[in-house]
Amino acid sequence: MATIKLPRKERLIQLLTYDPQSGKLHWKARDRSEFANARSWATWNAQNADKPAFETVGRNGYHRGTLEGISVQAHRVIWKLMTGVDADQVDHINGVRTDNTWVNLRSVTAKQNRKNVALLSSNKTGVHGVMLYKRWPGSKPVYWVRIGTKTLGYFEDLDEAIQVRKTAEIQRDYHPNHGRAQRVPSSIGG
Repeated sequence: MATIKLPRKERLIQLLTYDPQSGKLHWKARDRSEFANARSWATWNAQNADKPAFETVGRNGYHRGTLEGISVQAHRVIWKLMTGVDADQVDHINGVRTDNTWVNLRSVTAKQNRKNVALLSSNKTGVHGVMLYKRWPGSKPVYWVRIGTKTLGYFEDLDEAIQVRKTAEIQRDYHPNHGRAQRVPSSIGG
């Protein structure tokens, strides 16, 4: 997936304010020179200046909006506004996609981002990469442990299977939040 090129940091500073503690963006008043006429300038500022920006939550759970005719995600705008860099990916460390506080965002590669994902709701063992596996009909189930595409083994004891998986996560530099329970924000606008 190609990264959308955002406007330069200087332009973002002209357009928006960001509060790192709340994670909220607000529109700044625009200069008259950006509009074809005084009426459209006055209307835009009356409707938008000092108002929240990027408050819509998209189907993927991220705050999004339109910036100079381009549909963008708020966390990517925030990253560029704060650092001047278009990040490959921006990870929400705690897994809450609407939490755009500065301490919750980090620039990562796609590989790093996959090392900080929530536990799938379909997981039966409560641990990412540990699956209940029945070798053949009528056999005693065992726990199949994988990390990425690598099988780490089959175990009769769940605690042993979990320990093998957790050790592998540490060795492969997985984020400590990897495999956390999925979190749903308390409010859609959250």
